[in-house]
Amino acid sequence: MAKTKILLVDDEEDYILVMKTLLSANNYEVATASDGVECMQKALQENFDLILLDIKMPIKDGFTTLKALKLNHITSGVPVVVITVSQHTSAMSECLKLGARDFLPKTLDSQEILKYIKKYASESPGKSTTLA
Repeated sequence: MAKTKILLVDDEEDYILVMKTLLSANNYEVATASDGVECMQKALQENFDLILLDIKMPIKDGFTTLKALKLNHITSGVPVVVITVSQHTSAMSECLKLGARDFLPKTLDSQEILKYIKKYASESPGKSTTLA
């Protein structure tokens, strides 16, 4: 069975390292991007089962990136979960309005994060089997 492919988008190198290690150890294939421009390039080149997206990034923020992902016919069906330190109700509302599946705090423990990732990756149009 093919591994679930996740695109992790965040500009914090330490967070990328921790999350990539966690996801790889749980049998997920992980690609990374450090801003919205790189995210769009990778999302258009590869088929991902889930995109984990930060809001506060340089060049192209998460709101702009999320909107672009959902407007593009190639990436519109890929589930996007926003994982961020921002817990403002208005930010959460905006992300959900733009098409994010969920809005999660970066402070969640690893088992909680894995639970959400498994749930949302299974919604990917390319997934029809049990995941990692």
